[in-house]
Amino acid sequence: MPCPVQHAQPTAVVRRLRPADQGDAVLVSALRAGDQAAYTELFDRHAPTLTRVILRIIGTPADVPELVNEAMFRAIRRIHDLEAGDCLKSWLCAIAVNVSREHVRARTRRRWFRWIGLDDASELPAPAADFEHREAARELYRILDELPVDDRIVFAMRYLDDRELTDVAQACGVSLATVKRRLVRAEKRIALLGRKSPSLRGWLEGGARWASR
Repeated sequence: MPCPVQHAQPTAVVRRLRPADQGDAVLVSALRAGDQAAYTELFDRHAPTLTRVILRIIGTPADVPELVNEAMFRAIRRIHDLEAGDCLKSWLCAIAVNVSREHVRARTRRRWFRWIGLDDASELPAPAADFEHREAARELYRILDELPVDDRIVFAMRYLDDRELTDVAQACGVSLATVKRRLVRAEKRIALLGRKSPSLRGWLEGGARWASR
């Protein structure tokens, strides 16, 4: 179902929400009141962050707009679940992580049942500045496809989206210790498989912060 954010038309309420002294608390109040202009403001303000998070996790740009819309729709539908004092941005990132997790799991099931290959990886842009070649990005996401989805998520958020471990834990709804365990598993697996790839070997041996562990 399309997110109503895309169809709402800007009004004077949007202009009222934009000044620097108006923060997310005002936006949340407007969303809870059912203000259509607030839907547009939510998308304008936070869609870029959700787009980046989802892209880093799933790796296929063609699927990102639909998943961003789904995350926004869930946020609007559940806006009353946001507790006072919670950070709207972190809450939205947690929703984006869940949407991405569901997508990756569904994609994995489809590949098993249909025997779909990895051709969609050819669409990938380089996910981080460390990669000089698109082939390295494609190889990395091929390896990520072999990881458990929760390990993949923490690796993507930590290294591809450059987030602090505490932010990753909050977005995933788990403890910091759990994030660290998942990250270590992902690092070891990627280091092992990546050294078999000519396009990733040099990056792993020369620049990856975790490759020597």
